Amino acid sequence: MGTISRNIRDIDEDLYRKFRAACVEKNIKTGEAITEALTLWLVKEGKLEK
Repeated sequence: MGTISRNIRDIDEDLYRKFRAACVEKNIKTGEAITEALTLWLVKEGKLEK
């Protein structure tokens, strides 16, 4: 699977800061955590099989 770079607008600043802090705490890249979050959301919505 390839990777892409994207700019995402209109993200709540406080929420993103907390998210980024959690990434640092867990020593994972922000992109990896976002990919995980997107995957979990799509599975929950029934749009992707895990």
